[in-house]
Amino acid sequence: MAAAPRVCPPLHPMPRGVTWQGREETNDRQRAGADTMMRATVPPPLESLAKLHVEGPFGTGKTGMALQRLAWLQRTFPDQGLTTTVLVPSSYALQEYRLRLVRRAPRVSNPCRILTFDRLMREAVSLAWPLIAPHLAYEKLEGEPVFLNLETSQYLLAHWVDGMVAEGKFEAVLQHSHFSPNRLMSQILDNQVKAALYRYSLEDAYQRLVAALPPTGKFHGGILNAYRSAFVVSRRFRRHCLRFGLVDRSLMYELFYRILDDAALFEALVVKPCRHLVVDYCEEQDFACHAMLRQLIPRTESCLCLADQDGGFRSFLGAYPEGVERIARLCDVRIELSPAPDSGRRRFERRLDSALHQHYAPPAPTAEFTHALTVHRASPMDESPGQASAILDLGVRDYHPEILEWTADSILDLVHRGGVAPNQIVVLAPNVNNVLRFSMENALSRRGLPFYSHRPSRQLEDEPAARALLSLACQAHPQWNLKPDPMDLRVILLMVLADLEGWRAPVIAQEWHNAHRQYQDLPDHLQEQMQSRHGIRYDALRTWIMEYRQEQVATPLDVFFARVHDEVLGRTGFGFRIDANSARITRQLIRSARTFREMVEGFGIGLPEGDTLGSAYVQFVRSGLIGGLYLPPEGPPAEAIVLSPVSTFLMQNRMVDHQFWLEVNHPAWRMRLHQPMTQPYVLSPERAAAAVWTDLEEEKLGYVLLRRTMMGLARRTRRMIHLGISAMDEAGYSHMGPLLNVVNQMLMREIGGA
Repeated sequence: MAAAPRVCPPLHPMPRGVTWQGREETNDRQRAGADTMMRATVPPPLESLAKLHVEGPFGTGKTGMALQRLAWLQRTFPDQGLTTTVLVPSSYALQEYRLRLVRRAPRVSNPCRILTFDRLMREAVSLAWPLIAPHLAYEKLEGEPVFLNLETSQYLLAHWVDGMVAEGKFEAVLQHSHFSPNRLMSQILDNQVKAALYRYSLEDAYQRLVAALPPTGKFHGGILNAYRSAFVVSRRFRRHCLRFGLVDRSLMYELFYRILDDAALFEALVVKPCRHLVVDYCEEQDFACHAMLRQLIPRTESCLCLADQDGGFRSFLGAYPEGVERIARLCDVRIELSPAPDSGRRRFERRLDSALHQHYAPPAPTAEFTHALTVHRASPMDESPGQASAILDLGVRDYHPEILEWTADSILDLVHRGGVAPNQIVVLAPNVNNVLRFSMENALSRRGLPFYSHRPSRQLEDEPAARALLSLACQAHPQWNLKPDPMDLRVILLMVLADLEGWRAPVIAQEWHNAHRQYQDLPDHLQEQMQSRHGIRYDALRTWIMEYRQEQVATPLDVFFARVHDEVLGRTGFGFRIDANSARITRQLIRSARTFREMVEGFGIGLPEGDTLGSAYVQFVRSGLIGGLYLPPEGPPAEAIVLSPVSTFLMQNRMVDHQFWLEVNHPAWRMRLHQPMTQPYVLSPERAAAAVWTDLEEEKLGYVLLRRTMMGLARRTRRMIHLGISAMDEAGYSHMGPLLNVVNQMLMREIGGA
């Protein structure tokens, strides 16, 4: 039974329209790259046991309010720390809370729990496993459940998908869409997850996808066959999981819903540890989290729910912004935060809405708020006149490479003349491909500017650091019979030897296989071309590999990666020591190989005949493994300019001084992620089940995404947005994309008004 409700202190009345005067703090962490933190005198209801819902745009101080509530709870109930839970949607937000709460909250013996909803589900499913697993017909009930991640789930699917690809079952999708079988597997898994998340059967999910297909499409028959094959693969995958006690993400949702439907389990595993609840970014939490909150909030002693207006950047991952209003109705007090109507940022947003109005008008707010607060921030963009010409800095050139040079020159000027910290500058594009990354890195490095990029959905095989480590593993294990091609050897040398000129790599690669020739044994002309500083490091690396081959004890692949990095590649003079991206990829590869080894050794994942565990992993990564999201614990380097896809940056919830938008004229700014085997908006429970996805819906969704993106980026900028506009893209084609049209309309309206 639920505990008796605690008597709440009386709420002090707060009239509508109260102004909240905040100030921006500066401290050592902020100078090192942290986001600006707002601190202000907050109205009395915050420090009470009331159930509050706070809503407002990004940057209006909602997280600061949550931290103040948590600090008050820990001071007031120091012995109830374990009954206070903070739910956030991602690891990015989790790290922010942990860092900032240390400075605010008192030290108590029972600190509050800060975790993602995924982690909460996993803990609950692990504890309830013996009671809920039989309901899903699991055959292996002894021991603990084994949770699969994206990588290990793909390996399980590979056996069946590869066979069907060889039989031509997915030919229409693979030929038409030009994407790898591994992306095919990730989308099959996504359909399973969405079906479990929204409590459909797998048959219902695929029926929705089939019903949404235009009946006269060119590849209609081929896509239908691909859906049928995907359904067969999913059923085989599910049977294997039930046989060996494996829990992928779809099964975790189904098991967690069993807990929600069982009153006793829900009380013991969810309600009891969440007597005091804080939920941040409600609009980014998924459908299952909203289902849990609707049951949990009425049974909590205190609750604070926070939501960003115009959010929902994780919708393609299952975020459910449509459910925020239902959550808000369960709270006693509803507070709306809004920037001052005369601030530059707010005027800029109104001009943006005006330019987009002919394509899409945002729905009028229907919520009735108990209180309304106006938030003032001391930010240059808030204090600007709000005109597009004052906030947007336009760089217009004919060719795409010229825009990259303009971007690098502008960043150099900001850092050296403007005194802007490098980590307060981010370079954004709708898609960051290899060409853009290499060109931007080259332009910045020539100017002596540090550079960092993170693309979570990028295949590990596409990362030069991963290719170098995998090739070194093949060199150190000749028994695998996996010979790297000459290009891989050049990648090794360019990644390993710092400052090696590109033309020297082929020269050194020619001598790589000659085990008896050290640098000093080479002919004079080769020594001159290689140079002594590179020759010494070359000898050190090759000697280490030769000595490793002589070892009698077999070393797991993840241990090999750690050893070669710590004993050679991470030393002074080697490229991995000075390149933050290489260090990050090394950690990701070590974690991935370790997880793969643990799964193969104990849980029913077989190896191809003749392969060892290490060789199987190398071949799997080379086939196009999509690495799971890996967030470095320390975040981006403090002194580096960040290059990031737009969606990745928005989900990090960072605020920076300057943003550079590249490929402004590209149509991808309003295009959803192309996924031919799935469609998150068709699978959404807010949409009718048997309805064709029309061009009108696609166009409307495109402008919804464009407005959400532009608003989100503008709210995460303190000073200025720099737009790089080229007449032709990197392929030599001319575009007039929707983002460029909106910018032109905003500027023309200003000229007309003047």
